[in-house]
Amino acid sequence: MHEYSLAEKILDAILKEAEKIKAKKIKRIEISANKLTHINEEELKFSFKMVSKNTIAEDAEINIEYSQGKIFCKECKKEYILDDFFGRCPKCSSSLVEIVDEIVVSNMEIEK
Repeated sequence: MHEYSLAEKILDAILKEAEKIKAKKIKRIEISANKLTHINEEELKFSFKMVSKNTIAEDAEINIEYSQGKIFCKECKKEYILDDFFGRCPKCSSSLVEIVDEIVVSNMEIEK
């Protein structure tokens, strides 16, 4: 399940940041997701609820905002903004492409 591994990565990132700033509770997480990732929001939220049990992020609200669809072609060495992605560069048709900024934690609300 793609969303479960994303939830684990999100939890790991926010717990590390929370430790740095000595947060006691994480109340809300804002996420920016590249629209080309086709994340299932409900599955991600459910997965996050499971992986965050017994942590300071338990019961945190998750808000997801979708950003532009961006890819990077390793052949052309350029980024492209796309509405749809079919696994190939729109310019050179190379399959050596990656989705840019798949998912980023943009903000979190905490209690100290």
